[in-house]
Amino acid sequence: MEYRRLGKTGWQVATIAMGCWGIGGHWGPVAEAEALRTIHAALDLGINLFDTADAYGSGVSEELVGKALRARRDGVYIATKVGNWLSRFRGQGKPRLPAPPSQVLARRPPGGPAPSMWTTYR
Repeated sequence: MEYRRLGKTGWQVATIAMGCWGIGGHWGPVAEAEALRTIHAALDLGINLFDTADAYGSGVSEELVGKALRARRDGVYIATKVGNWLSRFRGQGKPRLPAPPSQVLARRPPGGPAPSMWTTYR
């Protein structure tokens, strides 16, 4: 696997990332065991960047990514989107981001979008 520095972060990420929209079940049901095996196979092949979002399967993708990576977080990076989850709070007062984007990049902010994806962060 080839790796490159991601922007100014200094993180070395694989030139191939795993997009996790499909495991959210958008095109039909995906067995949890199959999704976890797929993510673990990607890790075994050297992929260390996973792209997901709370909009992928209404959070299912983030849950599965979190579950699969929980014990294998060292040197693994998760790219997710913030903001889609705000729609869950419509009608419950003024929605707001839990932290500025600069903090979201480096760590999961308190009250962030996917508690089910919590893993060990640096």
